Amino acid sequence: MKDFSIKLFCVLGVGFLFILFGAAFTFGGAWIIQFFTIDLLIESKIVANLSEFWTCIRIFYVCIIIPPLYLLLFRTLPSNFQDDVIESARNVSLAVLYIGDWLGKGILLAFGAYLFSISF
Repeated sequence: MKDFSIKLFCVLGVGFLFILFGAAFTFGGAWIIQFFTIDLLIESKIVANLSEFWTCIRIFYVCIIIPPLYLLLFRTLPSNFQDDVIESARNVSLAVLYIGDWLGKGILLAFGAYLFSISF
């Protein structure tokens, strides 16, 4: 339990630093972009106004920062549980592929039968 707690605090600390670094990098870069090119962005109708620009930057920040945090939290799990999750994800993805394959074949077969029925 002690090792898990230490690992959890390390991951949470790294995640917090990752969030801060990502925020500084993203919003600092956005401030520079705003300072130099906001008029060009508005004239070329990429964004309508300054508020929409910052909304786009916030969405970009969330899309960049959230997936690595999930990976960091996944690494805190015990390694045998990680292996089980990976194996389960692999099995589910194969099942979805096989189901999609058979559904596609069924749709193509039904479409072919429909074309055959209206042709003859």
